[in-house]
Amino acid sequence: MTTKHTPGPWYVGSGTYEGRNIYSTASVTDGEGFTYQPVVATAEDEVACWDANARLIAAAPTMYEYIASSASNGCAEARKIMEAINAGR
Repeated sequence: MTTKHTPGPWYVGSGTYEGRNIYSTASVTDGEGFTYQPVVATAEDEVACWDANARLIAAAPTMYEYIASSASNGCAEARKIMEAINAGR
C-alpha cells in the first residue's frame, strides 16, 4: 500500500497566523532553496472548536500507524477500521 497523505508527525502552529495551521515536521526545500515545514491542514472554526480539531488532526498520523500496526498483528476491530479508511481512498 502506498501512503497518500503527508507522513507524520505533525504539529499545531503556535504563532498569530501559524496557530490555524497544522504542519509536517519534515522539512521541504523548494526550487529557490527555501526550506520550510509544509502545511498539512488549515481550519477556520471558532476558537472553541479549533484547539480540539487541531489536536485531533495533528495526532492522525500516530493514530493511523497504531491502527495499522494493530490490524497487522491480528486485531479484528483494527482491521475493520483499516477497511473503512481504505474504502474512502
